[in-house]
Order: sequence, then C-alpha cells, then structure tokens
Amino acid sequence: MTCVICKVLESFMRDHVMEHFKTNNLFTDNQYRFIKGRSTYLELLSVLDIWTKDLEDEGQIDVIYTVFDKAFDKVPLRHLISKLKSYGIFLASIYG
Repeated sequence: MTCVICKVLESFMRDHVMEHFKTNNLFTDNQYRFIKGRSTYLELLSVLDIWTKDLEDEGQIDVIYTVFDKAFDKVPLRHLISKLKSYGIFLASIYG
C-alpha cells in the first residue's frame, strides 16, 4: 500500500515527464500506451492493418510475443537514471 503523499508525488513526476517528452518530441510513432488518445486498442488496429496489407501482398508474418511484467523491477537504478538523463530529465539523486 503506497501512501497518499507518494501517490501525489508520483502523479506530479509522471505529468512532468510526459510534458517533457511531448514538448521535445521524444515519443516515437510506435509508442501507444501511456499517451492520451493512443490506446493499446489503436495499436492493435494499426498492427492488424499492417498484417492485412502484408497478407494481401502474399507476404509472411512472424510474431513473437513477450511479457515485460515488472520489467522496471529488473533494471538497475543507475541505468534507469542514466537513461532519464540522456532524455534531458535531471533528477536529484542520493547516488551523486
């Protein structure tokens, strides 16, 4: 159970990071989740459209499904901070 203060800070940080990414055009056209108006349903429709075109052109479709459940639990914190800094997001850190 996360405390209310942590949830408020998390919401503030999320909004700040999202605004930074939108302002600096850091999202790719392949990013769907977590962007308002670009749901995973829209992603599915986009992929189905691509697959349909490929099948009509007698192409081949190979699919690999992966699950990234709790992926951020496996990323070392220093790597995550380094990646955020590379996107221009600077964090005060106890790690220096």
